[in-house]
Order: sequence, then structure tokens, then C-alpha cells
Amino acid sequence: MTLQEYSNLNRDTSFCYWIEHTTKALGSVKGGSSYKFGIYERGDKSSTKSISNRSTDGTYAWFNKYGSTADEAFETVRQLIVTIAESAINNQLEVIDSIDLGNAYKWKIAFLYSDYNVVNIFNYDALLSSAESLGYSEVNKSASELNHFILSQKRDEEYYTFTKALWKDYKTPAEEDNEIEVYNEQGLITQNSIELNQIFYGPPGTGKTYHTINESIKIVDPNFYAKYSNDRDKLKERFKLLSIKNSDENLGQIAFTTFHQSFSYEDFVEGIKPIKPETDDTFLKYEVQEGIFKKICRLAQDSLDAVETNKMSTFKLSEEEFDNTQFYKMSLGNTQIQDDKEIFDYCIANDCVTIGFGDGYNFSGLDERALKDFGNEKGMDKFPIQAMNIFKNFLKIGNYVLISNGNNYIRAIGKVVGEYGYIDESPFQTNPTFNHFRKVEWIYKEKNIPVSEIYTKTLSQQTIYKLNKEEINKSYFVKNIVVDELSLPKNPKKFVLIADEINRGNVSSVFGELITLIEKDKRAGNDEELSVILPYSKEEFKVPHNVYIIGTMNTADRSIEALDTALRRRFSFKQMLPNPNLIVTEGKLKDNDGFIDELDLSLILQTINMRIEKLIDKDHLIGHSYFMGVESINDLKIVFRDKVIPLLEEYFFADYGKIGLVLGNSFIKKIEENETEFSSFDGYDEVFIDDLQSKAVYTTKKMNDWDFNTI
Repeated sequence: MTLQEYSNLNRDTSFCYWIEHTTKALGSVKGGSSYKFGIYERGDKSSTKSISNRSTDGTYAWFNKYGSTADEAFETVRQLIVTIAESAINNQLEVIDSIDLGNAYKWKIAFLYSDYNVVNIFNYDALLSSAESLGYSEVNKSASELNHFILSQKRDEEYYTFTKALWKDYKTPAEEDNEIEVYNEQGLITQNSIELNQIFYGPPGTGKTYHTINESIKIVDPNFYAKYSNDRDKLKERFKLLSIKNSDENLGQIAFTTFHQSFSYEDFVEGIKPIKPETDDTFLKYEVQEGIFKKICRLAQDSLDAVETNKMSTFKLSEEEFDNTQFYKMSLGNTQIQDDKEIFDYCIANDCVTIGFGDGYNFSGLDERALKDFGNEKGMDKFPIQAMNIFKNFLKIGNYVLISNGNNYIRAIGKVVGEYGYIDESPFQTNPTFNHFRKVEWIYKEKNIPVSEIYTKTLSQQTIYKLNKEEINKSYFVKNIVVDELSLPKNPKKFVLIADEINRGNVSSVFGELITLIEKDKRAGNDEELSVILPYSKEEFKVPHNVYIIGTMNTADRSIEALDTALRRRFSFKQMLPNPNLIVTEGKLKDNDGFIDELDLSLILQTINMRIEKLIDKDHLIGHSYFMGVESINDLKIVFRDKVIPLLEEYFFADYGKIGLVLGNSFIKKIEENETEFSSFDGYDEVFIDDLQSKAVYTTKKMNDWDFNTI
């Protein structure tokens, strides 16, 4: 096999295309970067710039570890493939474990050259899950051993029937995009299937909330995470950019909320909330408002729908045309009022837009100044005058109007093709003040386009106004625009809801009937898809398969065993224990005079936690984050005074005797015995009272007396 035969752009004749596409039905390795092949032919041959651990000569790109030239790299990769094939033929799968080639790619090759001695599941997590579901519990969890075990469990079943059932148990078809395939610093493919619902649990201070930032970016923007996984500042900046803000959705993909005792279904899904009354309205009004979970599900479904919307987009403006036109937002009636439906339907059917201000007056022939003077003479308010001026004088032929559906959707887009016109008799029975019209050519009509696809802000309820050109997504209208792919992920996007302290809320009450809908196979688009009718809006609701839920749970606050059973069955739990190895000091801690003897903070934490686990349990350990950033002995004392000792007081219910067993004599002292005269009470005998009088009482010593070497 030559390099040209291995990787060339005549796809159907290359080895790589055969592995990835031609044989896809036998087991997929599709997705990720072409670097998974070790070396590949580039489509864009304009650049010869090499980066990091990869090289290119303009025609081919490869990992440096395989060779300094394309020919050298291919020869290395070719030999690896030959070894994989021979090992698969001879059923020596353990040889393949150590071969340095993309994990999914090498096992797909092994499968194709084996006599069904390899399972056609090339995702390691799925392979491990399949083995464990069949009873595998050995320490050795290498891919070769998992393959041997799984196939040993196959009885008289046909091979593909057997493996298909395993794969279906692991994930459903609508979740195929849950795999993340990126490259680590050594250039190796890292392929993980991320759970849709997961909870990070552990004692306080183990970085559960801290870790949600990493995990959420890994899900929604895996390429960015792969590049900056070790740069905390960049991850936090990206997290902030991708966060959904309550006031402005923008293009956010991550929502953060904290569960608490009063957190309710109405906060999480939807509820009836009071709204600010109009200026002249003295009555309190209510409307159905979506909670954080319903909002993120809506945005996730919008992202899936946007893929189809963009495919149907007929906008092909030139940059000059875009620069020379303007865009206006308009409302054609209130979508919440049934009688207003006639306005929208009429305009769509008759290729026009209309406005209901103006008190029935005809404004034909009036320029901006004359219209304003006329309106003032007739006693019109300021805004109706402004709205009529925008509609008649500012809105020009060739401009575009975006017809809103609430604040988050656009249901029609039209190009203005006619001047202002007035009709004496309004065509609307229930809306007789709509006398003013402009002819339009509808580009889209009766669609629900997410505002975020076109405009970076949500729309206001104002009937008509000019949109800020700088906030418009130019690439939606001008198709030859090159989009910066690092700015934000493309559709379809993944969305993450972080539920911090999830065990502090009443989960059954907060999720309500949706607790079933978050299951993998019950998500929208899956075989067992379920939906519910929401109690307030009466809308059908489904949970899209591109919504991920990450919860955090402090085990010291509530034991994991006591967690709601319904929640436990639907979430994957990842334990996060204290990691003393993350505590870094420069060997010695400074005091006021310079330096003191070396203190091993890692050993101090381990020692304290071993004692706590003995006295209580592992759910009440102390996390490493309490000691992060400690640089001086004074810092350490403050951490103990403000965090460690108060936490131990909570754990042991202020029993300083047990705290003394954890920290020792340097921290806890016995208060000198003093005679306490109890009040006369017949309920206790004298012996018991004597015992109480002799009971030891403990307290903490002064900070200056603390000796951390004695812990």
C-alpha cells in the first residue's frame, strides 16, 4: 500500500475512506479529526505551517512521532497497521493494546481483519460498559481482555445481533453525537462518551463546582477544551462567554442554578408569575414564564431546528447589499391574543405589513417633521407618533422587516417593496385601527426562527424599531462570509444545565413529571421518546438529546444513600474525593521571621482525613481546596481558624473531645475543672449529678499555641 492509496482525496479508493465510510454499517469510527489516521492528505494545501506535535508539508499532515517527513510518517503508520492486522488474524489482541495509533481507528482495523474475534464496539467506554453489564469485574480492563470476555459470553446468537444489543443498551441512536474525540498533548485520540445526566459527589472542598466548568466546556466546546484544558483562566473566560444570562440569552449554551429548600417546579420548569403592569393599568397581571430547565431545552431544540432552517435559507445577499440595507423588527398583532391572529394571517396572505397606531388618521404625503406636527395637533402620544414615522418615513423600499413571535423567535421575514398606503376601512373586524400598510415580498413566512440565529439580543415588545446593524449575524444573510470557528460552536450545539447542590432541593417536586423524560431512551428522537403536557402553558414538552445535566452533591450535607431513588436511577454518579497531591507548596512555609521547618500539607490533610473517616465516615472528609493557595504559616492558621475547625465543629456537633482526637493537644485543651452548682432537681440522682459536675469541657487553644507538626 502506498501513501496515495492510504490517504487521498479520491475518497472511495483510499484505505482511510474504506475504514471510516465504506464499512460504517459494521461499526462506526466517524467523527473527530483526520489526525486519527496518523497521516492524511489535506484538502487545503495553502499552508505549510506546522504546529505543536504535528507537521505538514502542505500536501500531507502527520504527527511528529511518526517521522520527520510524510514518507517516513506513512511507513511508520503502515507498519503499525500491518501489526494490527496480523495480531487480529492470530487473535493476539493484547499486542494491539500497546500500539500507538488512534484507539477507535486501530480497533476498527482489528475487527475488519479478525475472524469476529473483536467486538465491533470501538468506543472504549462503551466496550467497558458492555463487559461490566455481562458481569466483568477483573482488575485488568484492557481493550483486549474486554473483547475476549464479551465474546466468551456469546452463545448461539448471531454475531451482529449480539453486539447490536450491547451497543443499544449503552446508547441510543439519537445520542450518537455524545462522543467527544479530541487529541491530547501526545497526539493520541481521546474518545469518551459523556453521560447525559451525571452528578459529582463528595465531601466539601473537593472541587465539585470547580470541576463543572471543565466538564461543561468539554461537552459544549470540546475542541476549545482540548486546546486549553490546562489554562484555567481561558476556561473560565470561555465558560462566561457560553453562559446563558437571565436577561439576555445571546448564544449561550451553559446554564447554572443552585437547588435549595424553596426551589420549586415553577422555578425549574414553568410557573405563573406576576408581570409589571402598564403605566395606566392598576390591575396586577400574570403570565406563564419558563424556568431555567425549560429555557435550556427550548434553546437546545432551537439549535437542532436551526440546522434545517439554515439548509432552507434562501438569503444570498452580497456584502454591498447587506451594508446598504437596514433591518427592522415588527409585530403583526400580539401572539398571546387570539383575535390578533387575523392580522398576521391577512398580511401573509396579501404580502403586506400593517400597524395599528395613528388613531385612524391618514398620513399620506407627510414627511417626518410634518407627521410629528400633525400628530401633536391631534393630541397623539409620543410613541405612536414615533412608530408611525418609522413605519411611513424611515422604513425604505429594499429594507427588511423581521416579524416577531414573542421575544425569542422570528416567524416571518419580508423585503419592503412598496411605499406607505392608507385604507379607509380596515380589513380587520376586531382591529379597526389597522389602516396603514406597506407591501412586502415574503422571504420566510410561518416559520419559527430562533432570534439568536439572526440577532445577538432578544427582541423587545416594542411594535416597530430599527435593529442595531452591529448586532446582526451577517453570515445569515451573506453566504460567503467566513465565520470565525473559535467564536462559538456551530449548530447543532450541545447545552449543559449545572444544578449545584442538587440534593438540597426536593428533587421529586422540582422535576415533577419530567424526571422520566431526562432518561436517555426517553429523550426526543429516541425509540422510546416520551412527552408531557405542561400544567400551566398546556404545551407539549420533550427533552432534546443535546441537553446535559450536571449536578453537584455535598455528601456531608446529605448522604448519597438518602438521595431520592428516582434521581439515583437516572444519573451517573462520579465520586470526587480529597486529592492531597494537588496541594503544592514550595517546600517550606513562611512565617513572620522568614521560614519555619518544612510542613507537608499533603500529609496533614491525609492524616486528618484518616481520623475523620474512622470517627464518622468518608462522606465527611475535608477537601484539598481548603489548602490550595496556602503560602505561609499565617495562611494555614487562618484556614484552620475559619474553615477547618468550624467544619469539624459541625461534623462532631461541637464535641471538642473528638475534635481533639483529630487535631491533637496543640489545638484543643481541657478547661480547668471548676465546681458547677446545678439547680436542685428531683429528676436525677446524686450520682448522675456528680458525673455531670466532673465532666470534662474542652475548647480550642489560641492560634499562637498551634503546632502543626504534632498533628
